[in-house]
Amino acid sequence: MSKAYLIVSSNAFATRKSVQEYLSSVPSITYWYACLPNAVFCSSDLSAHAIAKGLEQRFGTGRGKRFLVTEIGVNKQGRLPKEAWWLLNNPSSPRLSK
Repeated sequence: MSKAYLIVSSNAFATRKSVQEYLSSVPSITYWYACLPNAVFCSSDLSAHAIAKGLEQRFGTGRGKRFLVTEIGVNKQGRLPKEAWWLLNNPSSPRLSK
């Protein structure tokens, strides 16, 4: 079952664009969406731990290389585009129908 995640990273860790490119290369990441600086939402069957390990392998670790991968649960609120809310509320079918 797919879950929705938020990935936030420092500039020292990776740019948002490079995180997006990495997520696009991982078959188990079914979809991602970005609308905030240094943050990407994604859906996956992977655990937060597995996603974090993959990010560490791709971008490395070290001083100032900070990031967070967290599952988005049901208690959430904010001002986001409808595409982001769709992914967060429907991680098994994250794309909006055209």
